[in-house]
This record gives sequence, C-alpha cells and structure tokens, in this order.
Amino acid sequence: MKSFKKYLIGIGVLLTLVFVGSYAYNQVGYKLSVSDVEKIAYQNAGVTKSKVVSQTLMKSREGLLATYKIRFETASKRFVYTINASTGSIIDRRYKVK
Repeated sequence: MKSFKKYLIGIGVLLTLVFVGSYAYNQVGYKLSVSDVEKIAYQNAGVTKSKVVSQTLMKSREGLLATYKIRFETASKRFVYTINASTGSIIDRRYKVK
C-alpha cells in the first residue's frame, strides 16, 4: 500500500512538472503586445489599420524562438508576417496580389 501511494505521488509530481514546463515554454519570450505586432506589420506593408479587411494573429514557435504570425488582407493584397515576439524584428514576410 505504501509503494502504491509513493507511485501515485510520483505520477502527480511528474504531471505537475510537465504541465508547468509546457506552460512556461508557451509563455516565455512574448514581450510584444498584439498591438505592437500589428503596428510593425502594417508599417512594413505600408497600410493603415482602416484598410485591413480581415486579420488573424497567432502565437507560434520556431524552435525555441517565440514568434507571432500575422495574416491580413486589404482590398488588393494578402500579407503574411512572422515577427520575433521579443525584438519585433521581421523574420519572414510575404504578400500576394489578389
């Protein structure tokens, strides 16, 4: 009975460590706000927020590097940006004329 309790405690500790590690991995490195990321992408694309028809923004990882991936459309183009979540540098940018 004692070994079973130790086993359950060990499993509980292990699950807690996995949960905390996963949470930390997904949160560490995101220093920029969503509005900061939007501003960087819009300025680089040469558009204003009022010209944006649709947009999606998600947190992403490239290895251990925290990034934001922002996709938005204007009346004439579609844009996709990958932006470093700590520094604001643009890692990748693409656009397509509709």
